[in-house]
Parts: sequence; C-alpha cells; structure tokens
Amino acid sequence: MTGNFSIIQDSKTERSWLRYESNGEVKVTECPKKDFPYLRLLASLIRNSDNPTELMEYVAQQIGDKHED
Repeated sequence: MTGNFSIIQDSKTERSWLRYESNGEVKVTECPKKDFPYLRLLASLIRNSDNPTELMEYVAQQIGDKHED
C-alpha cells in the first residue's frame, strides 16, 4: 500500500478501517478489533507530526525489517 490512505475509526465500537487507493481504485479494508488502539496511536502520531510522510516511511521501514527477520 503506497500513496494516499486514511485511518477510519469508530470509538464506540472500536472498529477500524484503512481506506487506500490501489491501481486508481479506492478500497476499504476492515482491521481486526485488536488493532484499534495501535491504529488510534498511529493516527494521532500522523496528525501531530511535523513531517507525516517521513514518519510513515519510517513506520513502513520498521514493518519491513520485522518481516525480514
């Protein structure tokens, strides 16, 4: 997933979705309920970051490093 995306959350039900573009088509994926607090933290970090693009590049790198182990 690259490019524009959004984190959509419903705090009453603690449900989360990722909205993103793939090949010019908008897609929405529901996330596991257990991921709600982590996505809430990520959304807050992005919102309050001076450089959200750099932050997301770092996050993607960290995720990639974890999958290579």
